[in-house]
Amino acid sequence: MSRKASKANPVDLLRKVSREVHNKVCADCPERLPQYVNSTNLTFVCTNCSGVHRSFSHRVKGISMCEFSMEEVNALKERGGNERANKKFLARYDKRASMAYPLPTVSTPPNKLRDFIKKKYLDKAWFEEAPSAAAAAPPVPT
Repeated sequence: MSRKASKANPVDLLRKVSREVHNKVCADCPERLPQYVNSTNLTFVCTNCSGVHRSFSHRVKGISMCEFSMEEVNALKERGGNERANKKFLARYDKRASMAYPLPTVSTPPNKLRDFIKKKYLDKAWFEEAPSAAAAAPPVPT
């Protein structure tokens, strides 16, 4: 094991994961540099969205205010992140067909933001699990 790998700690790894391109913007709105982790959905979220997630009893932790275990950080790194979450939770989202629930902007009123997040994560209105490699592979002829 290299010297650098042996010194890895959760804080450093969390900061590295949060600096990835898709994690530099809130998973639920266009706010830049989110400061919270939604451990329930393994995403990075802004202050406004973190409050909405807390109202749904999602586990939300401040990046600079809370301690993270290596397991939490590894889950974010390996199974989470904003891009991966949005590919699942917005897989069937169609802007034209979803006019009642438009993608939030920085000026979206709190009640509309709450409705969108509820529809996205709790109702799973646009959810589709990414196909596994085995499921995506064509059948083998016998």
